[in-house]
Amino acid sequence: MRTKTILRSFLSVIPLIGMGFLFNSHTPCVNAQSEIKRAQSNDDFSTQLEVSADEELSVSVLSSTVTPTSHTFQVSFKTGGTGYQSRTKSFTVASNDGEFYTYINSINEMDVDDREALVQKIENGEETAPEFTGYITRIEKGTTDGNIIIPKVFTRNGLFNCNIEALDVASAISNWDNISSITIPNTVKTVSSLTFEGAPSGVVFNIQSPDLVPDGWDDDWLPQGAILNTNYDYDDLISKRDSTATQSGNPVSFGDPSKNYIIGYYPTNGEGAKPLIMEYELVEQPGVKYYQEFTKTSTNANYDSVGEQIIGRTNSISVNINLEEGQTVNTESLVIYNIYPAVKDSNNNYVPDVTNSTGFYVNPVLMFKKQYNINQFISYEFKEVSSFAGYIGVAMNIDLVSPTIYSSLNPTYYKNNLANIEKGVTQIRYRLTALNSCSFKVTYQTDSGLVSDIVPISTPVSYHKLEKQTGNNVVFLVKTSALGEQFDVKNLVSFEMVNFFITVDLFLPENNAIIARSNVTTRFGTVLILPPNSSGINLFDIDLTLIIFAISYIVVYCGIAIGLYFYLKNKFKNDEFRRIKTKKYIQKAGLGLAGLGIVLYAVLFVILRLTAFANSVVVFNPIDPFIIGFGIAAILAIGYFIRSLIITIKAEKQRRTTIKLQLDKDVDDDGTH
Repeated sequence: MRTKTILRSFLSVIPLIGMGFLFNSHTPCVNAQSEIKRAQSNDDFSTQLEVSADEELSVSVLSSTVTPTSHTFQVSFKTGGTGYQSRTKSFTVASNDGEFYTYINSINEMDVDDREALVQKIENGEETAPEFTGYITRIEKGTTDGNIIIPKVFTRNGLFNCNIEALDVASAISNWDNISSITIPNTVKTVSSLTFEGAPSGVVFNIQSPDLVPDGWDDDWLPQGAILNTNYDYDDLISKRDSTATQSGNPVSFGDPSKNYIIGYYPTNGEGAKPLIMEYELVEQPGVKYYQEFTKTSTNANYDSVGEQIIGRTNSISVNINLEEGQTVNTESLVIYNIYPAVKDSNNNYVPDVTNSTGFYVNPVLMFKKQYNINQFISYEFKEVSSFAGYIGVAMNIDLVSPTIYSSLNPTYYKNNLANIEKGVTQIRYRLTALNSCSFKVTYQTDSGLVSDIVPISTPVSYHKLEKQTGNNVVFLVKTSALGEQFDVKNLVSFEMVNFFITVDLFLPENNAIIARSNVTTRFGTVLILPPNSSGINLFDIDLTLIIFAISYIVVYCGIAIGLYFYLKNKFKNDEFRRIKTKKYIQKAGLGLAGLGIVLYAVLFVILRLTAFANSVVVFNPIDPFIIGFGIAAILAIGYFIRSLIITIKAEKQRRTTIKLQLDKDVDDDGTH
């Protein structure tokens, strides 16, 4: 009965293992997607028009990152303008300084208390307000009078200073009603010929250049019929008004809210597609044009867009340009095509206006100050590929690059916390982040040639911390059923991670907390983990290993059990207490084979989970059900054998006691003392 109970206990863990197999076989996955290909170089964009100021659309490159096999750009599309408004007048301000918009966004993300605290630090001299250069693109008349004074500096509660150096856009003033004068400070170095287009006769322009117009001003900047006044003092004029040379106020937006744009159209049926295209040249091949499609980011529409009526005034989209090692993109050559005005169709859905527009192209403004290379953050190398239960695990080793890049990414926070960093109170932490936004590109050999699949992943794991300065082992798992039917791990050629995010921040280990707003995330396009030209894949076939282990274990165990059987049978053939009973021996040996095997496999699965399949990005680890099932079974087996050992020890004690009693009885019967 006891034997049957133990067997039933072992059998009870089989459903758990079975559940693991069922879960493994029914885990939903996204079908493999083919890699987005480069657009054909013979696509005709000759009829498209350059985006003009009238379109109120600005396109800028916010960041540029490089890996040995990719170049990634984050491109921002904006409609209307961004400026600051006071009681009397409004201005739309832009800047060619990429840090300007980054800083503005960081201010907007602060809560009120933090923003006020920063203002106080700047006022007390503890921190310095950053300086930027900018230009005015739109001027709105005031509500109190028609005298417009161009400020020398824009600010926002003293949080920054944007020095106005140019009036460089067509028709900066759209409504001239009741405007009597325009005052321009001598800090303005450039004024274009069409800036004040449409000005009525008699408007007075006050400038602080009594002798001559600055060299940077176009010869015909002054509208016909306007009056030029150089006999005035800018500071004196400012002092007589309820205003200052520094314009301050709340951020506002201008522009026609009906101006909306489709920036990449991908209809469901594939007909009439207008993918957003990046044109570029390689430094090594000047004059040769290459083209790359942007990846659509919208999940609820068949297009990406920008515009207040569709998605909002700003939209940022990234493009990954895949390169061969040694190739370099010429960032000055970038052109973006297939931007269309958005109109509504008969179903009230937005579509590109291909009837009235041939589309627009734009040379984006390069706003990034620094271009980051992944080798400034980490160095990495491929380790091995493992396979188990329909999954492959690709392992890489990551070392952090020293000295840290954080001093360049966030110099203010680095400087303010340097003392604590040197003491070890504050740590500079590296993490792989946004893991639920990445994909794997798997390339493998088939009978028909090379095949590359993009496998999107979905994971509740948001980040993986790089714990050590060197030797961080990171494993990525891919379910083979998400790849093509012809996939064989032995024919794996290369493995890439698409969208690779590295976040560096300041961490307080004692409090297990991050220092607020100290984190900086950098996105890289593709990271080639397994190079295609690597000399053979170091493949660890776990399935085969487990089979070999099982066969070896059974052979060795059975060999020992059989040898021990004959040894004990011969040794105790005349001992009625310990004489070997074949049926009972086979029964116990079978239980020992199963019990010890379960324990060994439980340990083995734990080791595999901590090494070959210690994955960082995964929804489900195929080893976990085996650990659970074999772990429970191992506990029961160990408990059973401990109990059996106790019973055996007690039986041996009883046997020895019985023998001793029999010996004592024999002594009493011989009649001697």
